[in-house]
Amino acid sequence: MGSISSTFKILVVDDEERIVEYLSYVLSSAGYEVISTTKGSEAINLAKIHKPDLIILDMVMPEIRGEEVVRILKDNPLVSRIPIIYFTGVVSKKDEEFIKKLTGKYGILTKPTTKDKLLEAVRSTLGR
Repeated sequence: MGSISSTFKILVVDDEERIVEYLSYVLSSAGYEVISTTKGSEAINLAKIHKPDLIILDMVMPEIRGEEVVRILKDNPLVSRIPIIYFTGVVSKKDEEFIKKLTGKYGILTKPTTKDKLLEAVRSTLGR
């Protein structure tokens, strides 16, 4: 069975290298093209250059927080429509409301996650 997912490009952003490696491995094994970085500022540039179909973004990063990355991307018409899944271990009700307000209909994936939950979140987001 051929996978249509091979046409989708996903940008993975997390400040922890091992998490980036795990997500990249799972996604590329499922047939997605993966671009990754551990830096928020680099994520903004990569999004502009590669125009991925989806961004999986850590909220808590040292250099530039996830919500700031989202604000910058949403202000740029070239990349403002790229769906974003927040990948975070920190989700209070307030955070969840803030994320939904910021990202619209796109979602939150909590750390730690399983391969199945990750792929389900990606498929359902890309299916919209």
